[in-house]
Amino acid sequence: MTDPVPPVTDQGSTEPAVATASGRHWHVLHLVMKGAWISLGLVLVLLIVLVVRIAIGPVSLGPLAPFLKAGLSDSRSDLQFEFDDGEVAWLGRKEGLKAPGQKDRLLPGFEFRLHNVRVRNAQQQVLLTVPDAALTLSTTALIAGDIAPGRIELNGLHLALDWTKGDLFAALTEGEGEGVGPVLRELLEPVKSGTTIGYLRVIGIRGADVRLHEAMTGSDWALRDAALLLQRSTTRVSMHASGALLRDGSAATPVEISSILEPEATATTMAIRFKDFNPSRFAGQSEALAKIKVADMALTGVVNLTFKRGGDAELQALTLDLAGGAGVVTLPDLYPDPLRIDGSLLRGSYAPEAGVWTIAEAKLRFAGAEIAASGTYGADDRGPALAITGSISNLPLAQLKDYWPSKYGKEAHDWVRENLTAGRASKASFKVAITPDMWDHAGGMPAEALDLRFDFDGVTAHYLRPMPPIVDGVGTARLSLHEFELKARTGSTAGVTLKDSTIRFDRIHLDGKAEARATLHMEGSVPKVLALIDNKPLGYPSAYGLKPDSVQGQSQTDLTLSFPLIKNVSLDDVKFDVKSRLDGVAIPELFTGVTLRSDHLELAVTPTNLSGKGQISLNTVPFALDWAENFLAGKGALSSTFHLKGRVAGKDWDVINLPFAEVVKGPADVDFTLRGSGPTIKRGEGRMDFTAASFGFHDIGWTKPAGIASEARFRFVKPAPDRLVVQDLTYSDPGMQASGSLTTSDARGLEKMVIDSLRAGRTMLAATVTRNPANDYDVALTAATLDGSFYINRLLHSKAVAAGAAEPEMKLPNFTLDAYAAELYALEGVQTRNVEVKARYHQERWGTSKLSGDYAKGGRFQFALADPEDARPRSFTLMSTNAGETAHGLGLLNHALGGVLTATGTMTEPGPEQVVTASIEARDFRLTKAPVLTKILTIGSLTGIRDILSGDGVTFERAIVPLTFKHGLIRVDNGRAWGAAIGVTLKGEFDIDSGQTAVGGTIVPSYTANNVLGKLPFIGNLIMGGEGKGLFAFTYNVKGSFDNPDVSVNPLAVLTPGFLRWIFEPNPKLKKPKESEAKAETDVE
Repeated sequence: MTDPVPPVTDQGSTEPAVATASGRHWHVLHLVMKGAWISLGLVLVLLIVLVVRIAIGPVSLGPLAPFLKAGLSDSRSDLQFEFDDGEVAWLGRKEGLKAPGQKDRLLPGFEFRLHNVRVRNAQQQVLLTVPDAALTLSTTALIAGDIAPGRIELNGLHLALDWTKGDLFAALTEGEGEGVGPVLRELLEPVKSGTTIGYLRVIGIRGADVRLHEAMTGSDWALRDAALLLQRSTTRVSMHASGALLRDGSAATPVEISSILEPEATATTMAIRFKDFNPSRFAGQSEALAKIKVADMALTGVVNLTFKRGGDAELQALTLDLAGGAGVVTLPDLYPDPLRIDGSLLRGSYAPEAGVWTIAEAKLRFAGAEIAASGTYGADDRGPALAITGSISNLPLAQLKDYWPSKYGKEAHDWVRENLTAGRASKASFKVAITPDMWDHAGGMPAEALDLRFDFDGVTAHYLRPMPPIVDGVGTARLSLHEFELKARTGSTAGVTLKDSTIRFDRIHLDGKAEARATLHMEGSVPKVLALIDNKPLGYPSAYGLKPDSVQGQSQTDLTLSFPLIKNVSLDDVKFDVKSRLDGVAIPELFTGVTLRSDHLELAVTPTNLSGKGQISLNTVPFALDWAENFLAGKGALSSTFHLKGRVAGKDWDVINLPFAEVVKGPADVDFTLRGSGPTIKRGEGRMDFTAASFGFHDIGWTKPAGIASEARFRFVKPAPDRLVVQDLTYSDPGMQASGSLTTSDARGLEKMVIDSLRAGRTMLAATVTRNPANDYDVALTAATLDGSFYINRLLHSKAVAAGAAEPEMKLPNFTLDAYAAELYALEGVQTRNVEVKARYHQERWGTSKLSGDYAKGGRFQFALADPEDARPRSFTLMSTNAGETAHGLGLLNHALGGVLTATGTMTEPGPEQVVTASIEARDFRLTKAPVLTKILTIGSLTGIRDILSGDGVTFERAIVPLTFKHGLIRVDNGRAWGAAIGVTLKGEFDIDSGQTAVGGTIVPSYTANNVLGKLPFIGNLIMGGEGKGLFAFTYNVKGSFDNPDVSVNPLAVLTPGFLRWIFEPNPKLKKPKESEAKAETDVE
């Protein structure tokens, strides 16, 4: 068919023909457009009808199914899609898959729902079988003339994988998953046109069940009820997966995985979230997962993995944020038993390239405590590196042993385990600083690798068993790899307060070489402190016989203990040092009747010695004490030394058990050194300085005034607990030197005393004093020379008149005396020889005694004292064949020569009121150069007799003198003496103490001739006046001092008959009463 030719309307003109053709073309276009609009309308109508129909319910694909299968199959990837049947359904905005956080779909649309979907490869192998699938077509593919899904949703996917080598995608190329791997690889790429998979923007999986067996751990893994949402765009791929992960039938762990992949990015991050994941149960018996098996607890959190984009998907970074519940951690290399954990938290990251873990925050809760830490962990070929700091709160110290790795500081760990039984670390901080080079350090890991410091309270610590523990300790502690130190600001032990005390463990990193050192500052009562150190292994108070509760006072004690950290510590293992200050100390009944007191004592004790210093008082007597103990002294050696220095006076002597209280007047400085074993004194020495004191033994004529240097020294031993032997006893002063020894016992007192030598003035003697079976003493004395003048003076005076007469006297015990003196000096230089004494002293008075000897100038004397058993006074007899020397030696008459003397008398009991009555008779003696008699004769004009007296002397045939002696006063009544030349009567008083006299009598010249008439019976006495009186005589009167008295005579008496002469005879008496009598009278008044 040809186009019609247009008509010709004019010659040569063609215009009408052209116009006709153009009109036809527009007519055809108009018809086409009209048909298109009609077709479009019909399509729209059909679409509306289809939409309405589909909106009412799904519509079976029917004849469209083959076309859809063909369109979905991709010849370029050799994938073929098959399904049994399907339908088309309307999908609203609120339906279908949504991204995390997306509430609704962006746009509604059609959805193809397919059943029993199968995907085959070119070899017709089924790669994937899905019970149900839903998809929407890609608009982009439709525009490009392709049929491809834009969204796919799979329900009920079942997948079994066997991962033996390579990466996980390799597992998807074998077995049931063969061929799935390449598909998944392509799905992880951004959207790109040209293939069926390339147009997919959303892939979703619901209710999937994936099983995986992997060879590395030998485990069967399962992911149940899994869901996956993969969203793709031209620039990135985002993924979100979830499910319940199981291993070998373990409890399911909810897991979520999300990630975003961007082609232009250098790395991809994957977030893995899980809940109640138990690593120990998850690992099971797998050796490959043994490292995570250490934690048996539920973990919840997220792990972010960042991979470097590339073929190997190298891990570039890891972050984690985990929280754990209660459970246990098993670390057999560090802890023998599992650690119980109450909760945990871990936030941190890992940089694989640097190999460093960074812990931003870590927390661990256990036993009521919490540990918080942060830092880094890394390693190189030399070993790990750690830099971690943290804190601990409320850690019960009884559980410290459970969380302290025993391999680090084993001895200190064992000590803590056994000895820290209560208390808590209220606040702690720690620092771990380990560098790789430290692992090969020659001396082991350095101490500064670990630094743990904490405050503690309520601590109970056994520092040295079986001694009482420290309780309620409050303070600080520090632990390093080499040492562990506890410092208690306050605390107590056995009722003793502790302050600023330290327990330190050194070298805890060296097995078998760790040592402990405890320094305890204790304050409390002395009984409690002593009771504390009385515990084993110390036990010192009991070792010295001291009962802790017998001591009073307060103590401040520093106890230092050093011992190895071994299981069984003995005293030999313990090095200790005790320094104690004792205040207000009192020990009642330290000795019988003696209390020790001290305001301040210092004691120091070490394993080898003890020393103590301070001022003490025994009762009220002050001493400086220096006490030393040598614990290394061998068996039988004396380990204890006590040095006492002090000043004693008066009754103070009784405190140190020396009988000087009544003897020594004034203070004496004493210095004693006592040696023994503990409280048992075995020997010692002493020095007593009597310079400031005065005392004396007047019986031997010796006194020591105050201010004269003198000292006594001695050594002693105790052969038995109740016996004391004093050796090398010496005394010296300018007037006396003595040496000797003595033996005493607790039962009998002084048992024996030996005076080896005693020199005092003219006395030089030796003596032995022995206690006899009757508990009296036997005294044996031998003297080369003996000065008896002082003893004679004491007999004649009411009180001592020798130098130092006021000095106190020692009360003597009962004794018998057996003495011999080669020479004995009496008064006025009278010498005697071969003097023998046998006497008895009983109840503070002399009893039956005998004294005899020879005078150097001739003659002999004997004295006897009889002590009757009844109440009669003692009687005495004195006989001498040299009356002059006897009178001279007794200081009674200095101008008598020769003669025989006999004196008898009695004496009452000794004391201030003692009375001696005597009758003295002398025969055939002479008086020469008697000053008082010479003066009387001169005044009486008897110059002839005076001249005889001044020459050879006047001889007396006989003298009879009755007298009494009391209070130092001699009273003579009717004394008389006569001879051929003269006769004398005497009456009056002599005061020996004051040296005054008042006497009188009658002088009868030419006594023999003058007395002739007196021999006549009756008339003789009448004319003469009695015996001793003459026809012619005169009276005299003497008053005044012994040396120069006043003398007077009465010449009228010469002419008076004897029987009337008494009128003129004086009756002299001392006008002034004796001082002692006056005092007695005053006392009576």
